[in-house]
Amino acid sequence: MIHYWHDHLKSISRGGHNRKGYEFENPSQLYDSRYVGTPLGLQDLRYEALKDLLENHCRNIDKGKPIKPSGLRLFYALTDKSLIRVMHYDSPLFSVDSNNILTWEMRWLGGYMQTTAMCQYNPIALYRLGTNNYSVVTLWDKYKGRKAYELPYVFHGLKYNLLTGEYLNAKLRHKTVEKPEQRKQWRKLLSRHKKILKTTVTLGDVKTIGYNQRMKIQNHLMDKFKTRDIPWNRRQLVEYVLGVMKSNTLPQEYINMLRYHYAYYEQIGASNIESFFSHYGTAMKEYLGVFETVGFTNSKPRLNNEAVNYSIDDVVNLFSKQNLKGVDNE
Repeated sequence: MIHYWHDHLKSISRGGHNRKGYEFENPSQLYDSRYVGTPLGLQDLRYEALKDLLENHCRNIDKGKPIKPSGLRLFYALTDKSLIRVMHYDSPLFSVDSNNILTWEMRWLGGYMQTTAMCQYNPIALYRLGTNNYSVVTLWDKYKGRKAYELPYVFHGLKYNLLTGEYLNAKLRHKTVEKPEQRKQWRKLLSRHKKILKTTVTLGDVKTIGYNQRMKIQNHLMDKFKTRDIPWNRRQLVEYVLGVMKSNTLPQEYINMLRYHYAYYEQIGASNIESFFSHYGTAMKEYLGVFETVGFTNSKPRLNNEAVNYSIDDVVNLFSKQNLKGVDNE
């Protein structure tokens, strides 16, 4: 049972809105009633209400308007005043546009703010059902008697209409289902490659890349990817890694990429190899068509098919023996 807003719903009940034949027809009627707003302390999240806070009750728009005492703060989007973003410190939670469409934008799921704290001051929050399993729940959902498992799970980009109470792009709670034959082929390929790689890093005492060389590579990666990390889940790099796995060889560039990936360790061990393929294996299996469906609780990096304006050879060459010349002497 969803326990949020219990006292608020008791107030609605005491106000006579539980009598037979009467009920609010949509969330807007609930927002317009005296049961949301100052008396009960819940913030009206419709665009005009948030805009009024920013335009008429905010000392400095650049610093945002706090929704006291929740720790949340309102900001206009940087280039578009038709979009208002709700932040928790420097982390976005959701945005509301001028059509009253709320879009979830959080970078990670869970925690006190998104569950227990948010529902105390807002008619919307997350409800934890299990590991990486959170439903979006609103005061309107609770008023309508909806159960947690009936509500959609939250993901980055989930859209909710604040006027009608509809979830516009909800996804089903799929479980991970793999195709037996493709899974068998993947496991065979993976086991063989990990055996070779673990033997190499164990017997060869593969050390990680030193600080100066790491900084040089980071600058190149920032120019190409706008990130200091190797984007292992991009389609082009997944193709490269799978090609290495199928070749039964270990090119020096590939070893150097792993050395960079684990640059904050003194040396790479067998446990690092296990964690690498555990983390990025989902993207590789997606590329190989292993999945019937990917479970909604899977938080591992997914295959990134976005177009890029660079050659994979340019990336691999960053880790060539020539570019890393002298690295072991740092």
